[in-house]
Amino acid sequence: MFLLGAALAFGVIAASGEVAGAVRSMRQANTIRVKGVGMAPVSADQAWWTGTVTARAATLPEAFQKLESSTGALRVFVTAGGIAEKDVDIDSVRTTAEYARDAEGNVTNQVEGYTLRQSVTVWSSDVKQVERLAMRATDLIRDGHEVGSGSPRYLVSTIEALKLQLIEQGTANARERAALLVDGSGGLLGALVSASQGAFDIVCAGSAEFDGNGSYDTSCIDKEARVVVTLEYAVD
Repeated sequence: MFLLGAALAFGVIAASGEVAGAVRSMRQANTIRVKGVGMAPVSADQAWWTGTVTARAATLPEAFQKLESSTGALRVFVTAGGIAEKDVDIDSVRTTAEYARDAEGNVTNQVEGYTLRQSVTVWSSDVKQVERLAMRATDLIRDGHEVGSGSPRYLVSTIEALKLQLIEQGTANARERAALLVDGSGGLLGALVSASQGAFDIVCAGSAEFDGNGSYDTSCIDKEARVVVTLEYAVD
């Protein structure tokens, strides 16, 4: 509630500047331009995460055997955690030859070993489970498996519907501001002259860092969406 209050307070301060500008504009011409804000909390309903398995050995067959074992262990770990097989994708194997160096540190033509890597990617609507898997996948290191865990990404699949909802909210907010300004100055709000939508931003909940450039923070599950609408009305 504190964070929400702070965000609303920030909006009021920003709006006061817009109101002053709108009043000056109204005095200079027979139109008034105002901005309205639409904001709403939203939670991610899709998540994807990638774990990378690495195996090193002196020969390719030995490295591949280790990789196969570790990739299998990670796959079992993921599905045992509640992720369906259809939501798991195994990438192709990437092979790197490791070359020996001479006494001066220069790379030679002598192969001293191989490093193999393979990625396991999960895409699921169970965002909480993906979050848990990302945090615990490296537990497999205890069993001798070299596993790296990437940062999960959390997405909102209903962006277009959300955007329309916020545009409607922002438009109503802008019209309300325009009516208050015009009524307070003794005028009458006339026809809509122009309307435009600003950037659509999605940031982590509690963050006031709306940059107005269409940002989309995928690092968190709980988010806040914001859109700014600019309306211009004739004033009678």
